[in-house]
Amino acid sequence: MSPRGWLLLVICAVVVVIANIGLRFAVGRLEAPPFSRGFTHILEDVLALAGQPLLLGAVACYCVAIAIWLRVLATEPLSIAYPSLTSATFVAIILAGVLVFGEPWNLTRTAGVGLILVGLVLLSTH
Repeated sequence: MSPRGWLLLVICAVVVVIANIGLRFAVGRLEAPPFSRGFTHILEDVLALAGQPLLLGAVACYCVAIAIWLRVLATEPLSIAYPSLTSATFVAIILAGVLVFGEPWNLTRTAGVGLILVGLVLLSTH
């Protein structure tokens, strides 16, 4: 992949992580988990989610990520770009969960992140 492709891929991953953090905060502000009260409350749940500015911001971030991703797809090999994007996003989401939401970190997660990073390095070499 080109240096520009890598840069766009990293930016895309960061935007996706921001979107996921926004979604997590948005659903955390609801009285109950979305769609957990059965079919009779679906409209109420949709309206409650739609009223969350963080949800709207997350959707906007996804739109930006799609635009960036389309640019990457137009110029870079899919077999490298997509696994690299998902790997980078997996690692960043795990770290965001730990750092932003206080989710647990342990040896198993350390090993998993390490393996993902090794895979990312292997994918990026010719």
